Amino acid sequence: MLSRIPPDVRLDLIAAGTDLSFARGQSIHQEGDQDRSLSLILTGRVRFSRTDRDGTEISASVLSKGEVFGEIPFLTGLPRTHDAIAETAVRLVRVPYAPMHDLISRSPAARDWLMVGVGHALARALDLLDSQYRQSASQRLAAMLAEACQ
Repeated sequence: MLSRIPPDVRLDLIAAGTDLSFARGQSIHQEGDQDRSLSLILTGRVRFSRTDRDGTEISASVLSKGEVFGEIPFLTGLPRTHDAIAETAVRLVRVPYAPMHDLISRSPAARDWLMVGVGHALARALDLLDSQYRQSASQRLAAMLAEACQ
């Protein structure tokens, strides 16, 4: 999840993107899609999940109004890592790669917001990996529940 969007960057994202609506349960994108766009959620909640080898769906996170997703494919060109499904009715702005690239090229505020957000996400991922090695399962569960309550 990227950090809070500065108001001027939010307006630039809305101006550069396409306003889209999704009904509850509708697919927004699928794991493996080659879409490099960035999406800003205007209303609703989006659930991200993967299907493991035995076909079990594993929910990874839920994002809501004001949050952005798609930064990994945007920055790396790698395919989407999770399925994104509208958990409620969702309205979002999807910003294609070229306009988003142009925005971060000309706007230091947009570039800084994106880089700080990705840096924070990387730090959280590294903390999670570290906890896998030094904490018991019950300690990890307690930490995840505490974080979810914040």
